[in-house]
Amino acid sequence: MLLCLFTLFNVQVVDDFSTGTYIHPNATYHRIDISVSDNIPKLREVFKDSSLIYHHAAIARVQPSFKDPIKYHRINATGTLNCLEAAKDLKKMRHFVYASTSSIYGNVNAAPSFMFKEGLYPKGDSPYAYLN
Repeated sequence: MLLCLFTLFNVQVVDDFSTGTYIHPNATYHRIDISVSDNIPKLREVFKDSSLIYHHAAIARVQPSFKDPIKYHRINATGTLNCLEAAKDLKKMRHFVYASTSSIYGNVNAAPSFMFKEGLYPKGDSPYAYLN
């Protein structure tokens, strides 16, 4: 799937590279911190010719969100808002796909009968869950 994306589309990646190092040779990378509102013009410049944004940027892991909820909010919530703000008036923009986490549903029963489905009510039980 990803290979197909990189082959068929002009893939632009925005990352602050605070974690991870994977770089695909067919993508263009932009080192931008999405949590900083002053970077909205930079994001808009990267997004200007895009019709689709796949937004996966967030700090992962539930437990540290209890210790530093402000940091998690800044990156996970404010960062998402900044991406939306940068994309909102772009003429070519058609879709904004946000990848969240199953943590928003809380500590659910993992029995085989349990299924994630449309309309499932969020019951977050951590700062991380409420910011995703």
